[in-house]
Amino acid sequence: MRTTAIFLIYGVLSVLLQSTWLSFSSIPFHFNFLLPAVIFFGFHGLFRPALISVLVLGILVDCVSFAPLGVFLWTYLLLFLSIRLFLGRIISSAPLARFGWMIIFSLVERFGVFVFTQMFSGLSVTPPRILYFLMQTASDALLGLLLYPLLLRISSLDASSFFQPKGIMVQKR
Repeated sequence: MRTTAIFLIYGVLSVLLQSTWLSFSSIPFHFNFLLPAVIFFGFHGLFRPALISVLVLGILVDCVSFAPLGVFLWTYLLLFLSIRLFLGRIISSAPLARFGWMIIFSLVERFGVFVFTQMFSGLSVTPPRILYFLMQTASDALLGLLLYPLLLRISSLDASSFFQPKGIMVQKR
């Protein structure tokens, strides 16, 4: 439960950052801070708390996105379950391997969002849109590689690290 609460705070901060400061830039794609967290949950953590965290992050993104309701929830859920399905066959300890898997899973996420959006609205696919998907995939993979140590640190936090005093400072005279 603490992992879900900590990553809920991470999710809210990420969505605020994505939708305010980073949405007005001149870059034609956005940074998805939640996708690395979903992929991280697929690789690490216990199944039930990670599943609850992925569901909460999916609902959070669905509440603020322009996509039809449920698109990101189902995409994140399918991505998480597919990572868990192949977890025994995936090597993710080296940074280059993590970068490669981030690219693959980012493509899966983009494809899932596209398919679910196609099912509920009539978006057409154009070649510039495909180029946008590839640029978005590269940015997500690079961001995931950079955020991975932070996500490891966040997942190791517990309540005692927040509420216990670190030590008493005594001044000598």
